[in-house]
Amino acid sequence: IGGLVSHVDLVWEFAEVERFLMRLSAFCRVILFDMRGAGVSDRTCGDAMPSERDWSADLMAVMDAARSKSATLFAERDAGPMAMRFAAAHPQCVRSLILSNTTARYVRADDYPCGEPPSAAEQFYKTILEYWGTERMAAVAVASRAGDTNCLRISARYQRSAGTPRSAAEKFRYFCEVDVRDCL
Repeated sequence: IGGLVSHVDLVWEFAEVERFLMRLSAFCRVILFDMRGAGVSDRTCGDAMPSERDWSADLMAVMDAARSKSATLFAERDAGPMAMRFAAAHPQCVRSLILSNTTARYVRADDYPCGEPPSAAEQFYKTILEYWGTERMAAVAVASRAGDTNCLRISARYQRSAGTPRSAAEKFRYFCEVDVRDCL
């Protein structure tokens, strides 16, 4: 499951991701899709963000179209909570979950002290608005590759193709409000 910022066509331009997906396809069927409002999927109308229920319905529609009765879901970052919620709601459809660099809740709360401080989340929101689709934002998003100008160029293009600065920032803000601890 691609995150709120994904692009199924351009993801192949990252050599590491291509190798990873090709290795997966050597022993299992790989089905990729962009969540509603990201990448090659339809953009959302107006300012309305799709709900978790919308994204869950989209995942079910993709599985149905691919004739996949059950699957192992691999989800990273902001797609993790959607995968967790989907697995809890549709256990017959999910054999297992592989979760990478994700969390059930992103922002700190009284009962969740390990989350990011709200001020840090707000600062990152502003950073996305200002630098989205630039090599500077790419260096933040892929910090380990900040010195690789080719990677930064591809990452900046990927960001621009996945969504606008405003849509990316609003999707991040939405992710900051998601809390799926109840379904764990």
